[in-house]
Amino acid sequence: MIKNLNISDWRQAKNLLWNEWNLWAKESWAPKNLCSWIYFVEILEKTEKLIAYKEKWKLIWFWWYGNYNSKTLKKKFFWLIKKKFFWLIKKILYQSPRLKNKQALIDYHENYTYVPDSLKDYFDWEVIILIVDPEYRWKWIGKKLLIRIFELAKKDWIKHLLIMSDESCNYQIYESLWCERLHKAKILNEEWGKLWKEKYEYWYVYDKDLEI
Repeated sequence: MIKNLNISDWRQAKNLLWNEWNLWAKESWAPKNLCSWIYFVEILEKTEKLIAYKEKWKLIWFWWYGNYNSKTLKKKFFWLIKKKFFWLIKKILYQSPRLKNKQALIDYHENYTYVPDSLKDYFDWEVIILIVDPEYRWKWIGKKLLIRIFELAKKDWIKHLLIMSDESCNYQIYESLWCERLHKAKILNEEWGKLWKEKYEYWYVYDKDLEI
């Protein structure tokens, strides 16, 4: 069942992030639970829509998308209030004494985007994150729900939807749905030692043209 992601789902969503990435916990000398909450709140700060797919009580899949350059943002005043609220929550979490190297975590979050300057005014909105429970991968759920994302985005008058991915993800799924790869860059693998043995990986920027 596709539905809005409710507050009651937040812990499950946070745990999916926890299981997927190391979230710079080692480098910031902080508990992974704290790092995953910080990352989750930061996503909430950026997000306009939160959609989930559940089977009974279990959260299987979730995604967010948000405004990339504010050209098409609706209800801007209320969005800015929400953004400020989650920014304050994030600031409180960053003050935790369990976070020993705060600057390392700040740098990780601020630097983990690789859209070239030439494309920053091209996109309307961005798929901020898309994640499927590992038990349900390779069952075509992700592909079906991506199609649903595009339908919802088109109803919001979005023309160009930004999707970023790297070699740690199944990025081929975007190409199978006629997303155009606009940029490829070799970057430092921030998840090195967990997902891949290589220190560097490729990062991809895709465009889903919803006017077609």
